[in-house]
Amino acid sequence: TYGIFQINSAVWCDDGQTQTTNSCGISCSDLVADVGDSICCAKRIVRDPQGLEAWNKWTTNCKGRDLNGTLAGCGV
Repeated sequence: TYGIFQINSAVWCDDGQTQTTNSCGISCSDLVADVGDSICCAKRIVRDPQGLEAWNKWTTNCKGRDLNGTLAGCGV
């Protein structure tokens, strides 16, 4: 996974090694180098028909959990 949002190369970016659909149309290394690219790709993931469920890290770490403490002060 790559960048601040831990975006996976199987679906969202191209790492040059993993077979991917590259749905964000970006090199995985760009997600590490530029937080703006990471934000754009994260927005693309959220727009997916599956919504946040399309994001493996969200499903694994956040779905069904009380995130109020984690999100306190974020304005969301």
